[in-house]
Amino acid sequence: MLAIEFINMNECILLIKRISKLDYRFIIGKKQYAKVEFEAILTNKSKIKLFAYDKIADYIYKKEPKILGGMGKIREDMNVEITEIYCR
Repeated sequence: MLAIEFINMNECILLIKRISKLDYRFIIGKKQYAKVEFEAILTNKSKIKLFAYDKIADYIYKKEPKILGGMGKIREDMNVEITEIYCR
């Protein structure tokens, strides 16, 4: 029997280079408490905007990585929410 795993078509795997400063903000009145936003360039030279919440946002703000790998979900206006992070 063949098992099929559902894969959300909005999920992506990214290898990016950060090209802007980090914009870190605290959030009041939402289920998330912190958000970081920044612009990056993909390996094919496309520019995208990324954001992350809570623990991932804290880690990115603390380490300020220039090169970042991870998984994300494509949101409206081609913004990408980082859901998992892999960096050196």
